[in-house]
Amino acid sequence: MAIIETIDQDLRNAMRNRVTKSVTTLRSIKASLQNATIENRGDLKDEQIINVLQREIKKRKEAAELYKRSKREDHVEQELEEIKIIEKYLPEQMSDEELAQLVEQAAQETGASSPSDIGRVISLVVSRAGGKADGGRIANAVRTKLQK
Repeated sequence: MAIIETIDQDLRNAMRNRVTKSVTTLRSIKASLQNATIENRGDLKDEQIINVLQREIKKRKEAAELYKRSKREDHVEQELEEIKIIEKYLPEQMSDEELAQLVEQAAQETGASSPSDIGRVISLVVSRAGGKADGGRIANAVRTKLQK
């Protein structure tokens, strides 16, 4: 079943069961996906859907951090719960070891040896990871590898 169909089905179930947090989060996701579909002028591929979901998670992480600084723990918990709901629709994240191995391969293929090559390695790793690793994790792994 496609990701969008799964989200639609889960939204209907959450509405039937009156799970307010899930309904709100899933409606927000659907709105973001609809906006991306309009921008794309057509249906989204799974890769594009994953990118939208990752952006939504990133927004919520940033919001949670701001709430944490403001000592608004109730809002922090809400943002973290929404992240958990969205993560269900992402592919399983690769382990740190798998990511390090992928970074190693990309660095060898591009001939990267200094921090000035970070961009090339990151772009190659992102394309190969296929949504199985967050962009921030990828960037950190590449920086660690190339700054040794």
